Amino acid sequence: MSRVLLMVPHEDDESLVGGPMLVNLCRSGYEVFVYIATNGDYYPFESGARARESLEALKMMGVDRSKVIFGGYGDSWQGTGIYDSGYDEVKTSAAGFRATHGPARDIDEWHFVRTNEHVSYTKGAYREDIEELIDRLRPDVIITVGFDSHPDHRTLYLMTLEALALLFKKDPAYSPAFLEKFAYEGNAFGSKDFFRFPHLPSMPPLSEFGTAFNFWEDRICYRVPGDCNSVFMASNLLFKVLLCYRTQHIWHMADSVINSDTVYWQRNMANKILGAELTATSGEVCWLNDNKLFEPDNADEEYCDLTSLCFRPEPEDEEKTVKVRLKEPSDIKLILLYFNTPGGISTDVRLKLYPEDGREKVISKHYESKNDFSVFKIETEGGSCRGFSLRFENVRGSLGLGEIEALEKEPELPFAEFLAAPQDRGRSLFLTMALRLEWLLFNVMKLIDMVGILCDRKKARYDKKRFNVLPVGDCGSDPAVYEERNL
Repeated sequence: MSRVLLMVPHEDDESLVGGPMLVNLCRSGYEVFVYIATNGDYYPFESGARARESLEALKMMGVDRSKVIFGGYGDSWQGTGIYDSGYDEVKTSAAGFRATHGPARDIDEWHFVRTNEHVSYTKGAYREDIEELIDRLRPDVIITVGFDSHPDHRTLYLMTLEALALLFKKDPAYSPAFLEKFAYEGNAFGSKDFFRFPHLPSMPPLSEFGTAFNFWEDRICYRVPGDCNSVFMASNLLFKVLLCYRTQHIWHMADSVINSDTVYWQRNMANKILGAELTATSGEVCWLNDNKLFEPDNADEEYCDLTSLCFRPEPEDEEKTVKVRLKEPSDIKLILLYFNTPGGISTDVRLKLYPEDGREKVISKHYESKNDFSVFKIETEGGSCRGFSLRFENVRGSLGLGEIEALEKEPELPFAEFLAAPQDRGRSLFLTMALRLEWLLFNVMKLIDMVGILCDRKKARYDKKRFNVLPVGDCGSDPAVYEERNL
């Protein structure tokens, strides 16, 4: 039985990132675990309710309660976010907590489950919890949220990549399949196109910011189960799942979320450069084997710069050379260069391979791209290699590299049995008219619900207290303290 780990930041993201895929996996006998990193406690009084809503929704999708794990971290932060903070800097969540705790009194967080102790909110603890979780479960496939516009989504995504890099350096033999999916871009914030027949597949994101190297043409389209692709929304299983999140009202986005396929992107995690020794004639090589293709200059800012923090040789460096010494000789067949180059790049790339037999091999290629993010693939003839060097010549543009990958083979496609096939449904005037009526009813329901949201005095009172009157105090690790002191 294959083991799958879905990692999401908030209670409700499991339906946006997992959704139909979770239904497919559970019905096909996969062992599915779900990790929810935060307590969803931006409004602290919702924390317990949100956890139970997620458990209810996951049960509908087929996930066993015993395999749902809560990280116990804060939903948003006071001041600088946890990702951009110091490794051991103790952070205060938006709700005023400074240590992990379960989202409800009868639900313990992951750190407490494994150590019988709470831990202060630090970047180091956050990453260590993820690393320990993956190391214990050893999933065959990891599915995680992509680099969305929400800082909590970005934090989980980047911290997961960091944790995996540490694991791979300890144990190069472990190489899970890795899929990522946006909760927002092209999904919850996508085209509102459900109410037509036949239903459309997922459409490209309305905004390309943050998609970086997830090029639309490289997406993997998986099919959705029949009851998640029903003609009418009222009978759709995924719509019923979205209705479970009563505090979040994400069913409002059902016409964007529900499509005739579900889309993911894959990364090859068998990168032989992780753990290798890197040197360069200039520039910071630490960016080249950290398992992250880009690094935001400020993860809290929606439109942050994704191209500034990367390997950049000094302008006066005439050699512009990176040397890689592998941890052990490997049969390298493919080298990928992830260019982070605002405005594009034009350069000659000189790759020099160092085989074990001592007979050096040189490959020279020209690369040019007008895009800010692009990938250059260099195929080699393989053979046991102990290292290589890259020299960039005749450079035009601002040369920058976010990562180098050295691979022995292309990754196998996970869940090939669920790949989407083109659907050929005939058009029906009757169904089209019926869907128009359902669209009208759906929007009337949303309008009524939005009036209720505007009248939510509890949230309004909390917002006023937080932003206009007093900062939330230090609540330590006991959620009950918040209710006693602030409500």
